[in-house]
Amino acid sequence: MATSRGWSAASVVPLLSAITAASLDLLPLPDAAPRALAPSMLLGVCYYWTIYRPDFLPPWILFALGTSLDVAGGMPPGLTALSLLLARGRLRSWRRFLLRHGSVLVWFGLAPVLLLVGLLRWGVLSILAGGALPVEPVAAEAGLTFGIYPGLAWLLGHLLRRLPVLHHAARG
Repeated sequence: MATSRGWSAASVVPLLSAITAASLDLLPLPDAAPRALAPSMLLGVCYYWTIYRPDFLPPWILFALGTSLDVAGGMPPGLTALSLLLARGRLRSWRRFLLRHGSVLVWFGLAPVLLLVGLLRWGVLSILAGGALPVEPVAAEAGLTFGIYPGLAWLLGHLLRRLPVLHHAARG
């Protein structure tokens, strides 16, 4: 049953998948120079939903998730939120093109988003550290995120196909 804001049980699935991804990103807790390399599950999940159902993860949710992840992980508050919002903004102009050309191009469309986010995070953390941090962990995280995305997209696509089709009152 939809609420006055248009939320339904189906529209909560992307939010729950993003919260789950953020929780996975915290295992183990990251710091400014992570010792354990891992993919950015939250970025992968947000990328997927921004392409396929952007209405289910509006900017304010991305901001809240990103800021919460930063606070919980000991990162500068707002850095992940800014990264997610920049990625979403970039994808707005690419979305239709990517959807027209299929899942392989959607996957390869993740690469420039990872580059943008990685450079932003590396730059801000380098400034805060007072000098250039090693770029290898950023490249490794991007590579791991790119590598796991097809499996992540398969799982999220499976969830998306199970969601009931929501119709706006104006469309019937």
